[in-house]
Amino acid sequence: MKKYLFWMALFTMSGFSCPCFEFHGDERFQVVGKVLQSDNGSIENIEVKLTGVYDIGDDGYLQSTRTDHTGNFDFLHSGSNSAYYILYLNPQRINGINFTEHNPEYATKRIIFTKNQFKDYYLNLDSVCLLEKGIPVRLLCKDGSIDKLQHIIINSAKRDFSFDPKEDITFHNHMSFYCKNDVILYFPVYDTLYLRYENTSDTLILGDRGTDYILK
Repeated sequence: MKKYLFWMALFTMSGFSCPCFEFHGDERFQVVGKVLQSDNGSIENIEVKLTGVYDIGDDGYLQSTRTDHTGNFDFLHSGSNSAYYILYLNPQRINGINFTEHNPEYATKRIIFTKNQFKDYYLNLDSVCLLEKGIPVRLLCKDGSIDKLQHIIINSAKRDFSFDPKEDITFHNHMSFYCKNDVILYFPVYDTLYLRYENTSDTLILGDRGTDYILK
């Protein structure tokens, strides 16, 4: 059955927990990995954030850390009743207008897994922590709509990885922004973006340089 998970990007983003989201304090899970770039060189000081997904649309923040000088991250977290876990590498946040705490040289990547991937409460993600070069996509509104609140869904073809290919999981990147603000998102080079807003569906094929997208 097709599952949809929503990643909400608003002008102020903060973690929240569904009232149904429960932590199991007697369990300790260890997640480790090494964040690399395309030439297999390590990337230091990249934020790594872990969330648990209790149900479709309900997520809870678990823990975050940053890679060390060798690109490694290592943290322990308590168990929970999550159906899925999502590990964000180099996540993007909105602070009023632009993203902060995000290295614009690289794109964001999300890794989806469940408790089934742990062995003896341990999971090594070295093999899937490759970050691609990121390029900026600036969203622009049509002239005359400066005060409009615009809602848009953008799906990236490249940046998600699931350990269970049998699960048909689709992430919708749903964000809202005022047209008077300059909003820039970072996606992998040569990515394909699928955009939906108002009565419009569109496809944007990226190259190796940044681009502007004007909402129709």
